[in-house]
Amino acid sequence: MDVERLLSIMVKRATYNAKDFFKVSKILLKDSKDKEYTQDIVELNDWDKIDGALISEIQQTKNGIKIKLPDKDKSIEMIGRHFAMFVDRKDESKQEDLTEIAKILKEDVELRNSEK
Repeated sequence: MDVERLLSIMVKRATYNAKDFFKVSKILLKDSKDKEYTQDIVELNDWDKIDGALISEIQQTKNGIKIKLPDKDKSIEMIGRHFAMFVDRKDESKQEDLTEIAKILKEDVELRNSEK
């Protein structure tokens, strides 16, 4: 795997929106005394539209499906380390790298928003 592909994966993992995976709906229920109340339910979005690269773990439980998504903070930290963002920012070559990562992040977010 080349650096560009790896960086692309890290950017996806740092910028995903959990709403792309799940939706929360309210359903109307009645209790034993016919009193109405609402309850939130979590539903998985269309599985074919979910980027599997963003799922760290999936397992069936007695209550349904448990999905673990990547740690965004860890991905952001990895990107920062790659671009040596945690050094003196007065270094011009580092500033160019920061500009490049900002551009990549912006393009990735715009691409995902245009696919919706």
